[in-house]
Amino acid sequence: MNWINLPGTAEYLLIAAFLVAYVLFILRTFRIARKFGTKPRSLFIKFLFRAFILGLMIVSLAGPYFGEVERKLLVMGRDIYLVVDVSKSMDATDLAPSRLEKVKYELGILTEQLANNRIGLIAFSNQAFIQSPLTYDSESLRFLIQSFDTQLLPGQGTNPCAALQLAYEKMQRAEDANNSKIIVLVTDGEGGAACSNELFMRLKREDFLVFYVGVGTANGSTIPTVHGPLKTEKGDIVVSRLDEPALIKMANETGSEYFRIGDDVIETEQLIQAINTTQTHRVDARSVEVANNKYYYFLGIAILLLALDLLITFRTFRV
Repeated sequence: MNWINLPGTAEYLLIAAFLVAYVLFILRTFRIARKFGTKPRSLFIKFLFRAFILGLMIVSLAGPYFGEVERKLLVMGRDIYLVVDVSKSMDATDLAPSRLEKVKYELGILTEQLANNRIGLIAFSNQAFIQSPLTYDSESLRFLIQSFDTQLLPGQGTNPCAALQLAYEKMQRAEDANNSKIIVLVTDGEGGAACSNELFMRLKREDFLVFYVGVGTANGSTIPTVHGPLKTEKGDIVVSRLDEPALIKMANETGSEYFRIGDDVIETEQLIQAINTTQTHRVDARSVEVANNKYYYFLGIAILLLALDLLITFRTFRV
């Protein structure tokens, strides 16, 4: 037999109080018996009987268990895909040390505070790839976020529509269609392709929540490379700027909210609050082995004996 709650201070105080009270009761009874010139013959029977009842109650409080039972555990939360721009423009330094490094730091905070939800990662430039499926493993997520780099994917350009389409397809195939579906798109919006109205209509019709996060500044900055600032084929220095109007337009298309990570404002906490206010659903069901607490056997016997103690009386003195 094992115990869920080993006896603590409260239980020991209860035992001590019982013993003190009963010792006082015995002394009083013997004092009265001497006055009558007799002996309290049944006193010790009652003492043992009540001590046994007290012992059963203490055992019940300790939570005795033997064997384990399998139970279903429902996990409530949300399904969230973090869709992150890793195109070359994310190397711009208008946010120190760079846009992508700033995003990685803020996403670390977000995954830590949303650890009770299933989170997946999608990286995109001109194409989109799954970096992590939906998971509760926050440590792995933080490691993968820190591994984001603008050299991660082949090709150049920025195509957030392909990333939204990929996130939509992955969530649409989820086993439980009733799960909450949230997409967080993080990009500077520069060079973004125009998404089809059909995609936006599907996202709205199927209750997807898409939060857009703009990264960078309106003034922008150059994009450093090993050979100096990035230049066009004509030799002009490229200046990358946050395309905020394009992102706000996308947010309006899906009836969503827009947030910023800039030099003057960082709205990561507001984004987390917005996600936390969305409805949770069952995102997982797990079978767990739990201790089979048998306290009720001991408590039931104690209550039965206590009732007998009240109903059955013994003659304390024989005169």
